[in-house]
Amino acid sequence: MKNHSNTKGRELTYIERCQIERWHNVDKISNRQIALLLGKAAQTINNELKLGQIKLKRKKKYSAQNAQELHEINKSRCGCRTKLTEKLDEQISKLVKEKYSLEVICSMLNNKLSLRTLYHKTRLVNR
Repeated sequence: MKNHSNTKGRELTYIERCQIERWHNVDKISNRQIALLLGKAAQTINNELKLGQIKLKRKKKYSAQNAQELHEINKSRCGCRTKLTEKLDEQISKLVKEKYSLEVICSMLNNKLSLRTLYHKTRLVNR
């Protein structure tokens, strides 16, 4: 079995997706052979083919563009959601302009936001 540990955590690029599309749809190369050509695990190629699958009239094909769009949508959804609303943002900005410390602002907001979030927010504003 091949060692593909050097690609762990690396996402497929659009160029690699285009290569997969050509090899799968035109050249009819197997998933395992595509994996060997790209230096990826065979399961990665299998997952990618499922992600970018489009249905035509009678058969299914892989679309690199469709897979890339879905990847970008999925990537934008990952991570924690912020608790910083527009109303809170305005309150914080007003209090910072009035020279309140971030610790005092945090307690005034009943700890709705962490002190770290406040530091990050004010750092972005001061740029």
